[in-house]
Amino acid sequence: MRIVIGLPCMGSIRAETVGSLCGIIKAYRNIDIVTYIMSNSLIYHARNEILNFTIKENADYLLFLDSDIKFPVSALQRLLDLNQEVVTGIYYARTENNHNPIIYEEIIPRGIFNRHPKAKAYTGHIEGLQMVSGCGMGFCLIRKDVIKKMIDKYISPFEPFRGMGEDIAFCYRLTKIGIPIYALDVGLEHIGTKYYKGN
Repeated sequence: MRIVIGLPCMGSIRAETVGSLCGIIKAYRNIDIVTYIMSNSLIYHARNEILNFTIKENADYLLFLDSDIKFPVSALQRLLDLNQEVVTGIYYARTENNHNPIIYEEIIPRGIFNRHPKAKAYTGHIEGLQMVSGCGMGFCLIRKDVIKKMIDKYISPFEPFRGMGEDIAFCYRLTKIGIPIYALDVGLEHIGTKYYKGN
């Protein structure tokens, strides 16, 4: 099995993220892991480049990893074991007194009668595997056939909508072609001035 770990960033990566990445490379000696760090001020462009790189590398999976995510070694295997086309590890907002997961029940794009796009977020701590309409890409595992479908259909799958970021735009496009998105809490920590995690 070959997995690309794609890390888009704006020039810096948290030390805790690097430590987690080193741990996973050391632990998964039976998997061919290729790391690809793409620095770009336009994160959606970096994400699109990572998709294309994954296809060129003929990898079986792409794991998107954000530069401010800390994760246990077991997290990747837990996502792989689910055998889903798209599955994300749940992480939580970096805000005081707001421990909401960055996953979404519904995505409503901008339209003629809806000038303000929105994503309806889950609230509170989430238990067990969930089917979701959208998620952040901080620790998201995507199978190669899904990547091929998205590139063939959209060319630039992470191109943001007006008023809607690249992660949500990508998820909306996934659902438009019938690809389900799943989410599971695998012990991620979202690094800010302190570590933010579920209750």
